[in-house]
Amino acid sequence: MHDEAQMDELVAQLAVDTGNIAEDAQFSLQESFGYQCVPTVIEALPELPEWGQTCALDLLVRLTVAPVPTQKLSCMIEQAAITMLDSNRELLRQYSAEILQGAGSNTAIPHLLRVLERSRTNSTPQDWSEPICIRAALRKLGHSTRYESNEIESKMANAFFFE
Repeated sequence: MHDEAQMDELVAQLAVDTGNIAEDAQFSLQESFGYQCVPTVIEALPELPEWGQTCALDLLVRLTVAPVPTQKLSCMIEQAAITMLDSNRELLRQYSAEILQGAGSNTAIPHLLRVLERSRTNSTPQDWSEPICIRAALRKLGHSTRYESNEIESKMANAFFFE
């Protein structure tokens, strides 16, 4: 049985920027604790360095592939992802959009639209992964965008599959 002290130690390791320590902690948290670690990870998220935040959000992305077991956890994950949409890092915004897509809550729509518009006004190419993930999340949540039928998206979707 895994205890809370071990979980706290793994969450603390997310703050280590050297080697693969944060990645190892991320996978140990996922394998050993699953959803049990979510409150602790979310509490630590704002204070983590960029790489730790990346690992923490990747953990949440992986956990939200399956339905979240409780409404309370789902709300915690959704709020953390909405907060991280304001990150200066594209990858963190992309992971946040993926989490929100999995969460399935319509309350994320205005936040996703705001980030999509910001990417457009910042001249982010709309065929980059961040805007594509944001549009995918919006579609999954039932909101269409003016880019929805853009052929760029079909080209990008096909680019990820190698034969």
